[in-house]
Amino acid sequence: MNAVMEFEHLAEARPVQVELWLLNPEQIGALAPLARDILSGGEMDASPRPKDETARRQWEGRQAALRMVLGSYLGLAPGSVRLSKDSRGKPELAGQQGPRFSVSACEGWWLAAVSDQEIGVDLEVIRPGVDLEATAQRWFNEEELACLEASINEDERLRLFYRCWTRKEALLKLRGTGLAGLPALREKENHPAVWLEDLDLQEGLAASLALSRPPTWVRRRTWPQGGASGSADTLRVSKHSVAPAFPPSNTEKRMPVGEEKPSTAYLLSEIGGQEVERLRKQAALSLSMELPGILETLPKAGTFVDLGCGVGLLADAVAQACPDAQVHGFDADELAISQSQRNFGERPGLSFECRRLEMGPPPGFPLADVAVMRFVLMHLPDPQRALEAARAWLKPGGVLHILEGDDRSMTFTPALDWLPRLFDLMQEVQKIRGGDRRLGRELPSLLDGPRWSILGDRQFSLDPLVTAAAVPKVFLPVAEFYVSEAKRGNLARPETIAALEEGFKQIRDGALTRATIPIFHVWAQNVPEPAQ
Repeated sequence: MNAVMEFEHLAEARPVQVELWLLNPEQIGALAPLARDILSGGEMDASPRPKDETARRQWEGRQAALRMVLGSYLGLAPGSVRLSKDSRGKPELAGQQGPRFSVSACEGWWLAAVSDQEIGVDLEVIRPGVDLEATAQRWFNEEELACLEASINEDERLRLFYRCWTRKEALLKLRGTGLAGLPALREKENHPAVWLEDLDLQEGLAASLALSRPPTWVRRRTWPQGGASGSADTLRVSKHSVAPAFPPSNTEKRMPVGEEKPSTAYLLSEIGGQEVERLRKQAALSLSMELPGILETLPKAGTFVDLGCGVGLLADAVAQACPDAQVHGFDADELAISQSQRNFGERPGLSFECRRLEMGPPPGFPLADVAVMRFVLMHLPDPQRALEAARAWLKPGGVLHILEGDDRSMTFTPALDWLPRLFDLMQEVQKIRGGDRRLGRELPSLLDGPRWSILGDRQFSLDPLVTAAAVPKVFLPVAEFYVSEAKRGNLARPETIAALEEGFKQIRDGALTRATIPIFHVWAQNVPEPAQ
């Protein structure tokens, strides 16, 4: 691999980080007096400014806010930040390297999204009474219109309308086409393979992000007290291209509620082809032990849903074993779905679709007799909420199978003195990403409630010798990924990282003779709601 190709490979593999800055109309108005000190004379003269005093002040406040935010990433005073437009007319930094950004304003509110990747963002103030029908009929595609028509009430209809609209505008900003590209989005095939994320900013606002790859972090930044009325240097900080993915090691690592959140899904496209291959090998190793217990609960001609299907191995195995069943795989990652469709898409009775768990089933989709969540909960910040979302995919009385691991139950022979530290570090990284690598033992308690009736609970693992042989190819790439994340986030001392990396080398050299990696499997029935 030459140097250019290697750089492109690393750039494609690195995590995507996003920071959001939301200012209200009062804050924007208070920043307006700073614009004359921040903007050059040419910018003040050349940029069109509305004659209306309120609109003019908002324009000036937005210009000041953007340069203050970008200056904080560049280590520059806001007045030193210069902007230009690329060939598509998309704003960018002029003559200096730095983060990518996108901004949106509506009724005085202002939102900026800053990232190390190309990005688009849109913000709208939700206004009841808008003529949704005319706008939707003109600009929405058939699937989007069907979602609106299936809304149970006007509040949900309004929410779905604005979510769909902000996604479209964010996507157009990512592509740099502006609203001129809106007509093309009526055709579903014109939607590029991008990541769209809805933002929960504040009551009464709708906003969405568009990125070419899924974000590892979406972090909300808080405008400092006095920042709106202080000097133009208020936000100046030490120079860096983008904020680190993890808080500094000397600070509390728990995420402040409402301030930052990890991406809700662990996606194959974060890591690329190597992760795809590892997951394929992992699934192949344990599939023969998982499948019988799952098939026992599936009617001969029933409907099966794999929630978080990854590269599609489990869904394909079910389709082969039950040719009369309807088998569907859903995943939040476009790359995973593309792989699944390419490998198994021609098998009768088997389909794959890119869709997030919390969105619920597509309109008109038949509810499932059996659903599976296989190594999905461990990557989600709120397992209980995910389980509640899973109920929407199941028939009343349908069965949900959950399979998870638990690092605390893994054993290696000979005993490795660095292994406990590795497991602690992996758990620390997972918690910050938004998840838990130690859910396996907790599955029965997660399903202990009136909405579920537990039907079975078991634990199994492969032969210890087979597992030991698979560790270098299956477990080790996972461990190395977590250690690289810990290194980047300053979560461990350099000597600890070095000791772990030396341990990995020992495993590759054949030091491991036996290993046990249990899988915890619980299945439960979706208890029907009591009749009213």
